[in-house]
Amino acid sequence: MVWHLKLRQMEAFRAVILMGTVTRAAEALSITQPAVSRLIKDLEEQLGVDLFVRRQGRLQPTPEAEWLFDEAEETLSRFDRLDTAVRDIRNLQKRKLRIIASPPMAYGLMPDALAQFRQVNPEIVVSVQIAVRREVGRWTREQQFDLAAITLPIDYPDEKKVHLAKVPGVCVLPLGHPLAKKKAVTAADLEGEPFVTLLPEALARYKMDRLFEKLGIQRRITSETQTSSSICAYVAAGLGVGIVDPFTAERFRPLGIEVTNFEPVFEFSYDVLYPIHKPRSKAAEQIVAILQQLVNENWSARANRNQAAV
Repeated sequence: MVWHLKLRQMEAFRAVILMGTVTRAAEALSITQPAVSRLIKDLEEQLGVDLFVRRQGRLQPTPEAEWLFDEAEETLSRFDRLDTAVRDIRNLQKRKLRIIASPPMAYGLMPDALAQFRQVNPEIVVSVQIAVRREVGRWTREQQFDLAAITLPIDYPDEKKVHLAKVPGVCVLPLGHPLAKKKAVTAADLEGEPFVTLLPEALARYKMDRLFEKLGIQRRITSETQTSSSICAYVAAGLGVGIVDPFTAERFRPLGIEVTNFEPVFEFSYDVLYPIHKPRSKAAEQIVAILQQLVNENWSARANRNQAAV
């Protein structure tokens, strides 16, 4: 059997999933409730399965609907981006710079970089998509970006990569923590300390686990989360200590954390990627130059603080 699903059917289906009711889905799509109901019914008849059941007055997606949503969401998101691009062309809107950034780049260096960039390029709209590591492969395959600032390693043509930084991780602690008085916190110092870390599927978590295992040190992991920025937020709330990249740590320092050196060295490495099949944009090159400057400034400031602490 060959199915010819209609885009409008899938839009209605996604709207009901996201909005929770036919009424709100109709409002989101600017069509009537009967029109949404008809589109959903036509889709169910075409597929031969029920996509929703009504429980306590609300529509609940069936397992088949959840599977369909997971499979269709990426495709529908592409149509959303295409629709936005068409509107931009039709309305002659401002130029847009599309950036993909791993969380340390997005939260650590990118805000300051974009602030500087905007001072000389106020007419360019910058769109930043934050991508955790498992999503980077999809973004690099689709090539829907002007610049990607990501955590290494990544399989990508060398001529389209620019190395940005290789930096040692730092230890972040709640304000007033006794270990904050040390010039450098060692792995042994963290034995028995409440420890906040990345989720098990993160590459940095895997490498960190191997480091502590090799040293024979048992951490008392109390919280797991997805990004270095949330590690810093949890540490600021007093949930434990953690090891993160220095860019994120410096961003969160004013919000209530102590930042110290960590030994042995645990490195974080970053590159910037340009699209493979189109020329580098001048705007993207400007962003890269600013990022490189910020990396240098960050390390100069950190070196000065370390010297003052001696």
